Amino acid sequence: SGLLTGKYKPGAAFSANETHAVWQQTEAGVTITATLALDTAQNRWDLTVSLKNSSGNPITWRVFHGIDVGLTAPGAARNNEAYTSQYIDHRALNHPIFGKVLATRQNLAVEKRNPVLIQACFNGCDAFATDARDVFGATINRPSLPLCLAVPSVPLPGLRQLESSYVALLSRPLTTATNTTSDCRFAAVLVTHHPTPTSDADLALIEKLPTPAAATINKAFSAPAPGLFHEPQIIHGAELSEADIHAFVPCTWELVERSPEGALWSFFTGGDSRHIVTRAKEIASTRPHANILRSGGGDYPDASQLTTTTYMAGVFNGLLSSGHCSFHRLLSFPREYCGLISSIGQRVWIRSGDAWQLLGVPSCFEMSLMQTRWIYRLADRTIEVTVSTDAVKSLARTTVAVIAGAPAEFLITHGLIAGSGDYDEPAELAIAFPTAAAKITASAHGRATMVSVIERAADQ
Repeated sequence: SGLLTGKYKPGAAFSANETHAVWQQTEAGVTITATLALDTAQNRWDLTVSLKNSSGNPITWRVFHGIDVGLTAPGAARNNEAYTSQYIDHRALNHPIFGKVLATRQNLAVEKRNPVLIQACFNGCDAFATDARDVFGATINRPSLPLCLAVPSVPLPGLRQLESSYVALLSRPLTTATNTTSDCRFAAVLVTHHPTPTSDADLALIEKLPTPAAATINKAFSAPAPGLFHEPQIIHGAELSEADIHAFVPCTWELVERSPEGALWSFFTGGDSRHIVTRAKEIASTRPHANILRSGGGDYPDASQLTTTTYMAGVFNGLLSSGHCSFHRLLSFPREYCGLISSIGQRVWIRSGDAWQLLGVPSCFEMSLMQTRWIYRLADRTIEVTVSTDAVKSLARTTVAVIAGAPAEFLITHGLIAGSGDYDEPAELAIAFPTAAAKITASAHGRATMVSVIERAADQ
């Protein structure tokens, strides 16, 4: 599983043209080539994975095929993927050769149409899943391959209708003798309008698909250039004892919540009704914990007021906006519950030798009206992160501090939107040195629509 899905290794290459894309990896006498062929005239695609075995020993292997299915307008998916997923109907059809064939229908009409996607593995599939949480697990599982490829592996559970629609197919095992090549083929067909629910009759859509034409890519292969956000090292806070939590939150605890086994999950405290959630509660929850903060005075929303969403699982500011949060956005925000994308929102990294490690789920999380706090108990230090808003000014402030243990070097990254939608509008970023003040200007049709400033305090 590490050849195509693991960290970059020498020998990896990629090339593409208008209709084909090819990924290739060679390691220890094994060459794996994945070829994606797109047929826009027939609304279908094929993915063929070939394994050439020159290792001197037979190899038994399987292929994992996964796709994030929306079947809706781009704006609807970006606005609320969970809502979109609630209207997606998955059905596992049984084929005598292909095994499980997945039919996915969007029940909420898109421009008066109900699209359907049919996916199958021509080599046979018995194991599948239809929700990302079952495939990748929660944020605490990062970093990780899909759970069915991990060691120990977690079987794909089959059909489940949750809020993160993701169709995963795991092929039956294939064995490739030495000095031979074997192929595993997946295919998908998109039906733009399917007025009725899916049924076994839809198997005909995929049964007689022709073999895709061979890829004729003239472009030279290029080696990928992984960066900071490519499979980052993620560190989570350790579990805290109740005595440790009392040290961080010494006030009287009220409305204490515990797991069925008696583990501390959450409680309220203080005159400002602060809510504290432990790592154990975050792991047990289907939806992640988050806290919305607002700055500026007044009892009613105003275009000058700043709002931000702070997420327990290490996104310290997301959907930071001025006025209505559907329009004047500065920072991106999580759209899934698995912690798969490390570039969204404001993130904090800590240097470990020559590498940067990304802060993930904390040991505990504190929410109040004007402030959010994260406590990370790590192996060699304890880190406190706070995000607070000003009651008068439109201002959000992030503070990172080492409260116990060795000093540390931090890196803070920001996923910028600078408008209403990711990548919708051009923007300019100007950074002033040595103050590290950043000015982001987004423009639509040549007119400035938003100007935001991120400034690092000299003593932080």
